[in-house]
Amino acid sequence: MPQKMWKHRCPKGGGGLSWSGSPGCSTCGGTGEYDGWHPRMHEAMARYQSRYGLKPIGPHRKMADELLGSISKKCEPCGGRGLHDTANGSSWQVCEACRGFGSFFTRPAYEIQALRRRVLASYPDAAADPVPNFFAGEPALNLAKQEMVDLSQPRVEANLAAPCPMCGEKRQVVKSDTKPGALACFCTRSPDKPGLDLLIPDGAWQQDVLALLPPPEDTAHLDRVWRLAADSSPMEKLTLWHPTDAGDLELRRFLLDFGHRILGAAPPDNGILKELAFKDGVTGLYNRQFFSIRLEEEVARHRQSRHPVAVVLLHLDGLGHINDELGRVVGDETLRAVAEILLKQTRGINVVSRYDGSLFAIVMVGTSLAGARLYVERIRYVLSAATFGHGRPITARFGTASLPEEGAMTGQDLVQRADQRLRAARLAR
Repeated sequence: MPQKMWKHRCPKGGGGLSWSGSPGCSTCGGTGEYDGWHPRMHEAMARYQSRYGLKPIGPHRKMADELLGSISKKCEPCGGRGLHDTANGSSWQVCEACRGFGSFFTRPAYEIQALRRRVLASYPDAAADPVPNFFAGEPALNLAKQEMVDLSQPRVEANLAAPCPMCGEKRQVVKSDTKPGALACFCTRSPDKPGLDLLIPDGAWQQDVLALLPPPEDTAHLDRVWRLAADSSPMEKLTLWHPTDAGDLELRRFLLDFGHRILGAAPPDNGILKELAFKDGVTGLYNRQFFSIRLEEEVARHRQSRHPVAVVLLHLDGLGHINDELGRVVGDETLRAVAEILLKQTRGINVVSRYDGSLFAIVMVGTSLAGARLYVERIRYVLSAATFGHGRPITARFGTASLPEEGAMTGQDLVQRADQRLRAARLAR
């Protein structure tokens, strides 16, 4: 876990600024200035791996730091530490602004991915899966692979002489406070058996890391504009967009000019009718028809470029009881409140829709099964902490499915896989 740090300029140590885990300097005896909670070395390494999808040590670091460091901006609220002191300073809490990463990307996701691919083109072995719980877990360095793993995850005890059934190699002894002397293999050859010999999440793609990071200010503003009420036309939303980037300004001018020409040539009601046809009347979200269209488009894109795509189904528990006991007006208000939470917690590139009744469906573009699971846990946590007008807690059950993990051929196949897992989760209550 993080530790308290004190900063001090030691006159006997050259006068440079240094940090220590205790107030007193062991060299000059002076007292340092308290500087709050800081990540420990392994936590900082796991955070680097989770942020960039790259190993924290190795010959690739110089190139990665030059390319990806140039498009990062330090988080001001936490000073780049990713942590804040609690009220009395006795403990720490993760910075809500940067979600513990300590910095933000300043460029769009496709540029970040392009720079990461440049690093991997020169150093193919530099890729590594994220370690989501780098503060709350037990990050440790796997020396064999020079990447970070979370030792707090459940493991399988085994005979040291017995080889791994997945890769045939001898298991390694790992150090863990939760399972002293545990044995494990660091292979990832059993994605369908995640509880067996796996220390690393399967198939987490680089886009999963980007999904956890706050968007740049321009993108966040565009998302807020694009989420206006259903009766706002795309042209109205585009008019309210005020980007600062020169390229985005030119794009805005082009789209406004193009849009005005289309409006001048097309019947005036077509745009409104098309938008209403794809919108849910209660929540203002997209409806099942639009969800199905966009899902099939992403499945087709996956076949062409192998970009992952995931589906998340969310079923609200107890909505029928709320309708029966408090009335459908309160039920509709609950649906709208949940829709607002989903929009705030979901990237603008993804498609959030109300599928039917108390079921919501999300198309997660460029996201693997591991990334979808991270998203589900975040929504589950936010829902549990939210306060609704009727005062009752709202919980939900989830079902996820993704390509390429599922091997499904169509978007409907993907929905059926997610629905099967949703029904299993509901029956397991």
